[in-house]
Amino acid sequence: MKGIIKIRALLFCSHVVFLLAAISVFAQPPESHHAVISVESQLSGLPVFIDGSATGFTPLQNYPLAPGKHEIAVKRASPESWLDFDWTETCSLGAGDTLKFLARFQKGYSLNSTPFGAKVYVDGILQGTTPLVWRLTEGEIANVEIRKFGYQPRQLQIGKINESIGETRLYAVTLKPENNLTLAREVEQSRHRFRLSRNRRISLAAAGLSLASGVVAVLLKDRADHFYDQYLIASLPEKREMFYQRTQDYDRYSGMATAVFEASFAVSFYYFLKSTSE
Repeated sequence: MKGIIKIRALLFCSHVVFLLAAISVFAQPPESHHAVISVESQLSGLPVFIDGSATGFTPLQNYPLAPGKHEIAVKRASPESWLDFDWTETCSLGAGDTLKFLARFQKGYSLNSTPFGAKVYVDGILQGTTPLVWRLTEGEIANVEIRKFGYQPRQLQIGKINESIGETRLYAVTLKPENNLTLAREVEQSRHRFRLSRNRRISLAAAGLSLASGVVAVLLKDRADHFYDQYLIASLPEKREMFYQRTQDYDRYSGMATAVFEASFAVSFYYFLKSTSE
């Protein structure tokens, strides 16, 4: 009988130990396998997208997400311009993370200059060259400087609202050349005009010489042919010798005039091309 009591006591104790162990295990808080995010914005009721899927509206509180990389976006209620951007944020979440996001929208501003290719600096930091679309958080004002070598820099205040015309989103500035550059350009333009006028004068003079020498070459050749015909019909040796000599002379003169014609035509054509290409 005592043995049975001992066995029952041992069984009771083992059950109590097992029950206490189970209670200690299940009483511990379970390990979280998700991350939790919250998304807020200045305006409530804006749609929230996570990885491209509509999730809810701001303020979105304690939304569970699987660990990993996610893209969170908040869409504008009514964009004012094609230069307006939605708010997006890419984040990497781990199990148990709790993150809170504040969606602050940005506005886009188009900056262009004449001449283009000017450098755009914001607070002394280079942002790019014109033409440039640059973003600025809503409500902020930035001091922008546009610079290009040889031109006077221009300063702008981006994001400032003018009470009479509202907010400017498109900026187009004309840069003024430096004084020394203006003088250099005027000198270069004067030289260009001089070269153009000189080339045209030379081309016209050479064309005139080419025309005159061509006419002379034809007339001399005609005289040479005339004396050659006389040479063929002459009966006296003295006459034949004289006509033959004159034929040779006029042929030589005609050849010289033809050479002048070809050279002057080439010069005229060369300077004509120079005057049209400059």
